[in-house]
Amino acid sequence: DIEQVRKRQKQSEVIVMVVEDNIINQKVIVRQLGKLGCTNCVVANNGKEALELLEHNENVRMILMDIQV
Repeated sequence: DIEQVRKRQKQSEVIVMVVEDNIINQKVIVRQLGKLGCTNCVVANNGKEALELLEHNENVRMILMDIQV
């Protein structure tokens, strides 16, 4: 069934979470990740928001976080 295949593909997509409080840095990081072939990014503005997003995005496989966030 085509719907099951699409569902499995969606579940297997790797999502990178970018946690950065500076909007310009967010855009630069997402653009650089896109150039590397990573088109599925979730952006959080702070650590609390990142934790909330993680609850709803079980496919997040990598988190890039500013050490001061």
